[in-house]
Amino acid sequence: MHRFFLDEIINENKVFIKEQSDINHIKNVLRIKENEKIEIVDKDYNEYIATIDFNFESSEKILLNIVKQIDVKRESDINLCLFAALLKSDKFEGMISQATQIGVNEIYPLITNRTIVKVKDSKKKVDRYNRIVSEVSKQCKRIKIPVVNDILNLKTIIKEDKYNEIFNDFDLIILCYELENKKDINSAIYEFIRENNVEDIYELKRKKELKVGVVIGPEGGFEDEEVKYLLREKTKVVTLGNRILKAETASLLILSILQHRLGDIC
Repeated sequence: MHRFFLDEIINENKVFIKEQSDINHIKNVLRIKENEKIEIVDKDYNEYIATIDFNFESSEKILLNIVKQIDVKRESDINLCLFAALLKSDKFEGMISQATQIGVNEIYPLITNRTIVKVKDSKKKVDRYNRIVSEVSKQCKRIKIPVVNDILNLKTIIKEDKYNEIFNDFDLIILCYELENKKDINSAIYEFIRENNVEDIYELKRKKELKVGVVIGPEGGFEDEEVKYLLREKTKVVTLGNRILKAETASLLILSILQHRLGDIC
């Protein structure tokens, strides 16, 4: 069943799709028929099944009849954010697609000292990334579309000391580093639990929604000065094992582990 997001709150049994790209998609791409069911998500993240009513003729909007509300928990128990160094376009796009499916809420593209990709038009890139995560969100039945933020330059962050500005509201930062050989993700989570004076992660989650950031470097990895700068009170530098992983593989692995240990993946 096809899914669409509406920028309004549904409080009646009829609603309109007004976004022209969605209208074109329904009429000319999907060729959805009269009374065919679709899924819609409103501004308050409520999910519904609706049917299309083509008896209402307008080129500017499509009338939907609400059939029923869907009560399914789609989103994770944690607010998971990905800070990832830019990779060659298809690899980075694959990474953010996987991150969206796993349940990430925000994505921060990074330029590091070893980033190979040259960015000519950052706004164009970010717009494309946001279109990708929007489409993936529909396909994997999310009710929240992740936000891809403006590209961050780690060199500028270090020079202007913007760590607190960017990471201040995070509870935990996991930085994956291939030269770390002692602390793994389990050790980092246990350490985080002890620091918060709770018995287990469930007790901590009952108190608040955890905001967790994951930092992934480029193909050549982070430089020492970058790791040293990011290693603050909230940051845990971890190893993902003795094998060197591609950046996109490391991202998929660590996000999956965190959703399993802290979130909603069983």
